[in-house]
Amino acid sequence: MLQLFPRVIPSDKESTLVISGDDLKGKRKVKVAVQSMELYNLPHCDKYFIDEDKRYALSDVAVKGGKAEFKFTPKGEQRHRVYVDTGARKLTFEIYSLGEDLYKLNPYKGDTHMHSTESDGLFTPAEVVAAYYERGYDYIAITDHHKYKGSAEIAKKMDKVATFFKAYPGEEVHNRGMGFFHIINFGANASVNEIINADPDGVFAEVTSKAEELKKQYNLPDDIDEKEFAFRYWVSNKIREFGGVSVLCHPYWDAYGEYNMQTPMLEFLLKNGIFDAFEVVDDDDKTGNGANLQTAMYNELRAEGVKIPIVGASDCHNVVSELFDKFFTYAFAEDVSKVKEAVMNFNSVAVEKVGNEYRVYGPFRLVRYARFLTDNFEPEIQSLRKGVAGKIEDVIKKTDAKAMAKIEKTAEDYRKAFFGRR
Repeated sequence: MLQLFPRVIPSDKESTLVISGDDLKGKRKVKVAVQSMELYNLPHCDKYFIDEDKRYALSDVAVKGGKAEFKFTPKGEQRHRVYVDTGARKLTFEIYSLGEDLYKLNPYKGDTHMHSTESDGLFTPAEVVAAYYERGYDYIAITDHHKYKGSAEIAKKMDKVATFFKAYPGEEVHNRGMGFFHIINFGANASVNEIINADPDGVFAEVTSKAEELKKQYNLPDDIDEKEFAFRYWVSNKIREFGGVSVLCHPYWDAYGEYNMQTPMLEFLLKNGIFDAFEVVDDDDKTGNGANLQTAMYNELRAEGVKIPIVGASDCHNVVSELFDKFFTYAFAEDVSKVKEAVMNFNSVAVEKVGNEYRVYGPFRLVRYARFLTDNFEPEIQSLRKGVAGKIEDVIKKTDAKAMAKIEKTAEDYRKAFFGRR
């Protein structure tokens, strides 16, 4: 087996790449070539015909101490293919070159909308955390209906034991009962639901008393219900007050025969920055309709110049269902504790899995990089973490930081090698 590290390198600078593995035993040299996929480093013929057999020449790279090292200076941000011929077999790797600002950030995979047995989910908070860790996630937020406590408790437990995985506190905020309003509180240090649950009538009276004032302040169009707007505005501001990110979730969820939000309201909220982020992909109705309409709205508003921070989230209630790991976010941050800031600063993309294919939404630069990660990094991390869910549950039960450190080490060592952080 051969490995190539690092797989992510700075653009427009010379980097040293290292091939290693059992296949190099007894070898004195291997042949290597690098093909850049966009800013072409290999010539086309004068007739613009690609003759694959003659297009590039493999160069000899000496094997010393079981390793073959070679230099490469990539042009700009892009994917590159590395072809290796050991004499016994041929292999292809992919690497990616990044500008300095993005190179210094780490990609973190997460889900900001899910449920546990604290509300209507089928698995306990510990089981949810364990399942997501095993699947290669770096952070999650359990967002139970009406309830914050269980999410906050598991977040505190994980902070005690884990170094490279973070459970953020969260909740799905409703006005009362199952509630017409569904709003994600991601990462706040206190609960908005607890305020509503303590006095739903009082909160409703307080919020609606300001509806007319807000209508004038924001010059609400006639097709925007001022009381609904006032409630969404109040919840979002409370989440911010408590240090969280307010997420506008599943507006086109087919809820009881109608969409969870009308289009004029959605457009107005996004254009006026009432929420911190938009859950642009999810699939509550399991048809793809909601994700389709939400991405269309996102793309249309972006074309109009509206800047919208985004997340992808599953709204998963069952970690063995088809929704588990179908929608997620890549946030690009200095460390996993800075995910909220990354989302707010437009350093995130929303990801949707359709069968074995990925659809990534967000700024083109980040989408291009994220697609490299889904193809090259994610499968390896999932393989390294396979089968650890039971161990994670045991770690949580015993609050065993030493055991967690041993579990985390294998995947974290791979991450450091992959991104050149050694």
